[in-house]
Amino acid sequence: ALLAAESGQILPKSPPVAILRTPASEAGVLLPGSPESFYSGERFDHSGIVGFLKAGPHVFIGREKEEGNRTFSLGTSMEFITPMALQSPVPSEGARYYKIGVGEVEALPGGRKFRLLKAVPWAVKTGENEMVFFQSVETPNGVGYELRKCLTLSDATLMIETSLKNSGTHRISTEVFFHNWLLLDGMGAHSANRVALAYPPVLTKINDRHGGHLEDREIRFPEESSTPTDFAFFASFDWRDRIEENEVTLLNTHTGAQVRITGDWAPFKHHLYATANEICPEPFLHLDLAPGQTTDWKLTYSFSQNEPAKL
Repeated sequence: ALLAAESGQILPKSPPVAILRTPASEAGVLLPGSPESFYSGERFDHSGIVGFLKAGPHVFIGREKEEGNRTFSLGTSMEFITPMALQSPVPSEGARYYKIGVGEVEALPGGRKFRLLKAVPWAVKTGENEMVFFQSVETPNGVGYELRKCLTLSDATLMIETSLKNSGTHRISTEVFFHNWLLLDGMGAHSANRVALAYPPVLTKINDRHGGHLEDREIRFPEESSTPTDFAFFASFDWRDRIEENEVTLLNTHTGAQVRITGDWAPFKHHLYATANEICPEPFLHLDLAPGQTTDWKLTYSFSQNEPAKL
C-alpha cells in the first residue's frame, strides 16, 4: 500500500516509491536499486517506472481502493530489447551481455532469455513534480553508454524525456519497446473503454478470438458479461514513418477519463495488448548509434475529463 506523503518524498515502505504531486495530479514513481524494489528483473529498464498515476478524480495507472491505499503496475516501463555483447555477438548459453537500463546479464539455454547478474546503480534526483535518473556504463571491452531519463508532472500531463549516448567503441543497435500498462479507473479490456489511433492503421496481425475488434481507427472490446476470464487481445500495426501517427487515445466512456499518449518520433511498428487488467498501447523505436552519438525522445501523457460519451 502507498501511504500519504509530501511531494518529492521517498517512502520507506515496500516497495520504495517517490511521490510527484501537483494540485491536480499525483504520480508514484517506483525506485530501483533496493531488494524491496517493485521491479528488479532482467527485461525492463529499471528507471522512471510510473506505477501509479492519478489526475483529478481518475486513475490511469495502478488502482486506488480507497484514499491512500494504492496498488502498482509496471506502468510506463520500457525495454531496450537487444543487449550489447561483452563476448560473442551471437547469443549463446552462458554468454554475457549488458542490457541498457538493467545491467550485466547472462544468456540462458537457447540464447533468447537472460538472467540478471549485476544491476547497474542509478543516480536519482527528486523534486516536487520532477525526477531525473542517470546511469553510466563503461566496460574494458568498449561497451559504454550514458542514459538519462527525466519525468515531469503537471496538472494535465506527464512527460518522460529520455536521452541515450553511446560512450563506448561499439555500435548500439536495438529496438526500444514502451509498455504503457494502463488501467482507466480500474477497467482494462471492457466495453466502456475505447482506443483510438490517430490514423487508420496498417494491420499486420490480430488476435480477436474473444470479440475485441478494429473498426476503422478504433479498437473496441466486448461487454464485460461476455468477456472470458482468459480474455486477451493483441494487434500489431505497421506505420508510414510519420511522427503524427505516434498518437493513441484511451477513453473510459463510463467515467469520462481520457488519456492521450504522443511520442516525438515516427514508430516503425505499434502493438496493442489488452486483458481485463490492462490496456497497453506499445509504440516501438529503432535506435542505431555510432560511438559518440546521442539521441533523445519524448513521450507525453495528456489527461482530460469528458462527459460519458462515445469516443
